[in-house]
Amino acid sequence: MPSVDTAEPQAIFRDDAGTLAVALAGSWSADRAPRLEKLVGEIAGRLQHGARARLDLSDVSRLDTLGAYVLNRLKARQERDGASIEIVSSRPEHGILLAEVQIHDEDKPRSPDHFSVVSVLANIGEAVVRFGRDMVGGAMFLGEVVVGSAAVVLGPRKFRGPSLVNQVELIAFNGAPIIMLISFLVGCIVAQQGIFQLQQFGATAFVVNLVGILVLRELSVLLTSIMIAGRSGSAFTAEIGSMKMREEIDALRVMGLDPIEVLVVPRILALIISLPILTFISSMAGLTGAGLVAWLYGGIG
Repeated sequence: MPSVDTAEPQAIFRDDAGTLAVALAGSWSADRAPRLEKLVGEIAGRLQHGARARLDLSDVSRLDTLGAYVLNRLKARQERDGASIEIVSSRPEHGILLAEVQIHDEDKPRSPDHFSVVSVLANIGEAVVRFGRDMVGGAMFLGEVVVGSAAVVLGPRKFRGPSLVNQVELIAFNGAPIIMLISFLVGCIVAQQGIFQLQQFGATAFVVNLVGILVLRELSVLLTSIMIAGRSGSAFTAEIGSMKMREEIDALRVMGLDPIEVLVVPRILALIISLPILTFISSMAGLTGAGLVAWLYGGIG
């Protein structure tokens, strides 16, 4: 004879003064999933629009999250179709489990948001408070960076050469190819457009001045800054954020190390060293692309 927990789930139907009374029994658990779906389908088939039903779980020997979910799903669907279902049980643990896996109807129309002067003022106030907190946090971080940099300058033993070299490699060496490619293509485009417009006035030769001033004074610095901010800046954020999540920064403090001196100052110094180098490389790549287009497309050479 099977144990109580392994009994097949059952549903016994009877009519109780116009209400469909369903006595559930057996094990309503995940290992009986096909049988549960079949029983739920039978219960749904007996319910019509506006019908009432009462599901009694007193004789259910075992109820897990799947069984509770199936019953709650049946209740939600039938009530959405106009029926009324009540789930009762003499065992309090059944009610607790049903409440934990209760299905919320997301199809209910939401009440429209009404314009309110108070809500607008509240949103403005929250934005101002957040802006103030961000400004204070930024000022505190800037102060910590200045103090950490001064500590490294005044105490050479705190200078971390390997970390600086590693960051310069990541920023300058690994970032040079993409900056060269973008600058080369932009130089080609600027030269081509300049030649196309200036040749209408017989001033094609002035494209050399145009490209030289534009690339050396504006584009190379701008492109390098954008690429470094997008590439290296996001890498810094992801790396330090990951360390924060794994509590590695707290571990540095426990070991008596200042995270600003260990993590921030080497990256700041690496940026100071790398940006001029990358700007020069960007300028040369842009001029090379512009010169190539001027020679092939404009006949200047």
